[in-house]
Amino acid sequence: MKVRVTFDRLEPRILPDMGVRVVFLQEEPTRAAAGEPQVLVPRTAVRNEDGRPVVYVYRAGRVERRSVRLGQARGQQHEVVAGLSDGEQVVTAVSEALRDGQDARVRR
Repeated sequence: MKVRVTFDRLEPRILPDMGVRVVFLQEEPTRAAAGEPQVLVPRTAVRNEDGRPVVYVYRAGRVERRSVRLGQARGQQHEVVAGLSDGEQVVTAVSEALRDGQDARVRR
C-alpha cells in the first residue's frame, strides 16, 4: 500500500524520498461494535496484580478475585471485555488488604 504524507511544517531531519515502514494494527472489536451488551466498572474497582488487571466480585457473602481483560477507558469507567458478566456485583473501593475468599457484606 502506498501512502502519501504531507507536513504542515517542514522538519529539517526529513529529506525528500526518505522511506518509512508503517504497520497498521487492527483493534479487536469491542462488545458494543459486535452488538453485545457492554460491561462497565468504575476505575476504582480495577487493581493490577502481577501486571494483570483484576476485579473482586461479591458472591454469597464473600469476594472472589477475577482476572479480566479490559477494553476502552470511558471517563471514570473501564469496559470489561472478558472475565465478568453483566449484572455481577463488584467491589468498587479495592484496598491492598482485600484478598480472595474474604468475608464481605454489601454497603450501599
